[in-house]
Amino acid sequence: MNSLQDKLIELWDRQHPFVSFRVPNSEEVIIYYQNENTLYSTNDMLVSGFVMSPFLQTEETYYIPDDLNETFLKNNIPLDKKQEFNFKEEASKRADFIKLIKRAKEQIYSGVFNKVVVSRHLTFPSKKKPVNLFLALENLYPETLVYLWHHPKVGTWLGASPEQLINSTVKATKTVSLAGTQLYNQHKPSKWSAKEYEEQALVTKEITNDLETIFPSDQILIKGPLNLRTGNLLHLCTHFKMPGLKVPLQLLINALHPTPAVGGVPKKKAIEFIKSQEGYNRSFYTGFLGIITKEKKHLFVNLRCGKWKEGELTLFVGAGITKGSIPENEWIETQRKATTLFRIL
Repeated sequence: MNSLQDKLIELWDRQHPFVSFRVPNSEEVIIYYQNENTLYSTNDMLVSGFVMSPFLQTEETYYIPDDLNETFLKNNIPLDKKQEFNFKEEASKRADFIKLIKRAKEQIYSGVFNKVVVSRHLTFPSKKKPVNLFLALENLYPETLVYLWHHPKVGTWLGASPEQLINSTVKATKTVSLAGTQLYNQHKPSKWSAKEYEEQALVTKEITNDLETIFPSDQILIKGPLNLRTGNLLHLCTHFKMPGLKVPLQLLINALHPTPAVGGVPKKKAIEFIKSQEGYNRSFYTGFLGIITKEKKHLFVNLRCGKWKEGELTLFVGAGITKGSIPENEWIETQRKATTLFRIL
């Protein structure tokens, strides 16, 4: 019997489309793959497979069908989770990002929006192949959706996302609001700032309003905010639970995506700022991805992710900006988030 690594190497060598993934806290890694290079897309989510959707809803959503699939037990390779990782960046990159944050705060004080998520990308040299990067990532972050997506016509992406967008079955529909980030310390209780609680409240309120366009308010159960640990990071997380979905999935996606945890509040004005001021196309970063079948829809926000090409890996990180944001602290937060993928290089 081939091992997970053997199968992934075989698929990579063939260079046909495939996606390998493991949902949070599962013992199984699932692979969907194709024997040809057709690029499948959808605009209604009436498909069965693994979807990959960008941040901007005006761009194409792709998927790999689940017709050809294999399941493997996850690897349990011991890795040093306590090791600290630091990297240096050019002073100009820090200065540019802080200027972006200050422009965002000017818009907040002018009343254009209450919150906006600004992001940046970092490119590092990497001699490792995507298969090895994925296997390392999968072992380090059991609490997240971990994936490796490859399509010759789209590119190669991988990541470890802690944020659920939609988990829907016949019986129930669930989502979360996620905001606030700090380093996890098992010897020290978490302490959240007023700014972080404010940001979490903004995200939670906006998602509540979005959900009320689909579900009656008395059917939306809210629990939180609670601490959510993902690897070396800790987040504030609020859980939402509703009845089974009675409308098309696409309607719920339209209501939620992009969430205020990756866009802002109000959504439209925040996205306009992101498009005009960030200076690059996020592509699949802060989009969504995951499984769609008749029985279940399990989608995640594409965070802590990177795009691979021969010899390098580009990482994407962001920070939620509110009135209480301190630019230097937001810069440091993006560096903390970058360690999720940087440590596997």
